[in-house]
Amino acid sequence: MDVITYTAAPSTTRLYGRAVGGSLPRLRGSGRPADRLPDLQVRRLGVRTDLDQLATYVRITDGLLADRLPALFPHLAAFGPQLALLTDRRFGFAAMGLVHVQHRLTQHRPLLVGETYDLTVSPAGLRPYRRGQLIDIQTDATVHGETVWQETMTLLARGIAGGDVVDSSPLDGVDAPAGTVRWSVPAHTGRAYAAVSGDRNPIHLSRLTARTFGFPRAIAHGCGRQPARCR
Repeated sequence: MDVITYTAAPSTTRLYGRAVGGSLPRLRGSGRPADRLPDLQVRRLGVRTDLDQLATYVRITDGLLADRLPALFPHLAAFGPQLALLTDRRFGFAAMGLVHVQHRLTQHRPLLVGETYDLTVSPAGLRPYRRGQLIDIQTDATVHGETVWQETMTLLARGIAGGDVVDSSPLDGVDAPAGTVRWSVPAHTGRAYAAVSGDRNPIHLSRLTARTFGFPRAIAHGCGRQPARCR
């Protein structure tokens, strides 16, 4: 297994530049989807909470400041290592345009604001889907070797499905309310969350940039609304 280790937050600006380059078929290869994920880990060591970032995050997500971190807040620290994995040439999929369709979070115990923790990001699964392929990325947070927090985000790589097509939703098995549920999200939501999280995927920022990747309008960040309710 290859391991990439960071002792400080990687530059998401540089990684997005790499993502743009990786979206060009001549740089990444044929442009066809990969049939397997690399044996690769990205680690971020010694993560400490930025109190200004935490305060901004709590404000835009309608949360409350406390002595423990909101359950989804470590995702912000994990985003840089995750982007490093997704933009690595060995990954096999273009990061730009990937759609975050599912998020599973396990909090074994709350992380305290003053705690230092380590993050490990790795590919966890690849399966065909009728609209492309679903990619699972797992992130573990540990404190002195104890796993305290885990998340698995499922990304949809739209396009050609590999292997036998699985004609099921990535949300199968998830308890969901009956009927249609609508949220009213202000137009600036994507840009506000991008500023605090570093997740500046163009599909979240505006109607114009979302259309570049085939979406009729901007898509709100899945982790950007009401995460304070996840405890």
